[in-house]
Amino acid sequence: MEMQSRTLRVEGVVTHYLEAGPPAAENFVLIHDGGFGADGWATWSSILPRLASRYHVYAPDLMGFGGTQKIYDFGQGARSQKIEHIANWMGAVGIREAHVMGNSAGGSIVLFAAMRGEWPIRKAISIGGTGGPYMRSDSYGPLKDYVPDKQAMRRIVELMVSRRDAVMEQLVEERYRKSLIRGHWENLSAPRLRAPGPRAREDSDNKSFFDSLAKTRVPVLLIAGGDDVLLEQGWEQQLASHMAQAQTLVVQGARHQPHFDAPDAVCDAIESFLGA
Repeated sequence: MEMQSRTLRVEGVVTHYLEAGPPAAENFVLIHDGGFGADGWATWSSILPRLASRYHVYAPDLMGFGGTQKIYDFGQGARSQKIEHIANWMGAVGIREAHVMGNSAGGSIVLFAAMRGEWPIRKAISIGGTGGPYMRSDSYGPLKDYVPDKQAMRRIVELMVSRRDAVMEQLVEERYRKSLIRGHWENLSAPRLRAPGPRAREDSDNKSFFDSLAKTRVPVLLIAGGDDVLLEQGWEQQLASHMAQAQTLVVQGARHQPHFDAPDAVCDAIESFLGA
């Protein structure tokens, strides 16, 4: 498999992405997670080569990550900013229809893009991305409090994968190195800033989210790790109950990134879903 590393200026934003696979095959866009040190390769390296043997795969770096420019719009907010950027990027590279998959925050971005109809999605897959509900806030400390340090990155990776081997150590090293890219830490930390004074009350019942989800007609596959400590058990079934066309898979023994813990099982499920 020949992997191309490309850079494109999209609406003024320098954007890096990986591209691989047969040009005539179905387009498959992979959206990485939102943790420190993530990018298209760090999140998807365990399965990208196999997927690229069958699909025309793209793995862009979101704004603030990897080789993409470090920009944060405080007026628009992180999720909407990223959805708009990827929509513009798809247009720039000529993607008119694609299967789209995201992990964690990337999975949530995929769900919102499908709900809003802002991307040309044929089928959608979310691995450990709920759109917001069902998160276990008590487990997120290492992800929220990270400062660049290899042991701190190891604590993050240990939440993401269950394996404890050379692959995990390589993932720790890669994500730690990428967390040192100038502007990356600042960009991911920007959403924590709050203006002084009273804050608007946040809607905590998720009703509008579930109402929008119920109107989505894109087929969706929700993949959960059976030992995921970042999300409530059974989140995939609860989320699927609000959707018109949803399938679920639980990968036993896996954590928040089951495509690292059980890559063959996850790829089998992906290929079966997309080929149906």
